[in-house]
Amino acid sequence: MPIRYFELGLDKVGLLMDGKDCVTDTVRVNSFISSSQYSDKMHCSAARYIMWVLPCGLSVTYTPVFLGRTSEKALVEYWGGREVLTISCIFNHPMKPYSN
Repeated sequence: MPIRYFELGLDKVGLLMDGKDCVTDTVRVNSFISSSQYSDKMHCSAARYIMWVLPCGLSVTYTPVFLGRTSEKALVEYWGGREVLTISCIFNHPMKPYSN
């Protein structure tokens, strides 16, 4: 675990949620879809998903891809209760920081 996590008091964190946006082409034939694609994060049309990652950066799971207008908060609220993330006992021992 990076030393910075210990400095920020995040040494007890098991998983982090990270919102990702991927830029897409804008659909021009349907105005509803084109407006739903717009992402405030990217300032253009995008697809959005949420990843659950370990503090070391390893991706554990992710949501399906949604249009960019969907808020990250809404995705976390919707999928947070549905995703059952079981991580075996790897976190039962005290973690020690490593330095680069």
